[in-house]
Amino acid sequence: MKAAATILLTSMIMAASAPVNYKLAEFEHKVGQIMIELKQKGWKPKINEQFRSVKRQKELVKKGFSTTMRSKHLCGLAVDIIDKRYLWNIPIKHQFWKDLGAAARKYGLTWGGDWRRFVDVAHVESKRGC
Repeated sequence: MKAAATILLTSMIMAASAPVNYKLAEFEHKVGQIMIELKQKGWKPKINEQFRSVKRQKELVKKGFSTTMRSKHLCGLAVDIIDKRYLWNIPIKHQFWKDLGAAARKYGLTWGGDWRRFVDVAHVESKRGC
């Protein structure tokens, strides 16, 4: 019994001293708030993608679904949010995208629907760098 308590205490000390990625925690909290807001409006939001490997990012750039190898998806500070019912099969002027953009702005995040060169209505990212 004493050994188990020592292991538990050691685990707690290690967890308490582990570095916390505050940028990621703050971003994920804001995304959680956006998801709640969208659900309250009757949408069925789903995070389609958050963390992305370099290999995956290269594939998306090659296919024309992204224009950069400096995506914030590579460090988890970006998400693609879609409605489960529609996936990507709705026009960029659809009310879901408008509500997503309004919520992203409300929580101080960047919405890809506001971009001029490469409009990405499902994309939400932190204003902080990776």
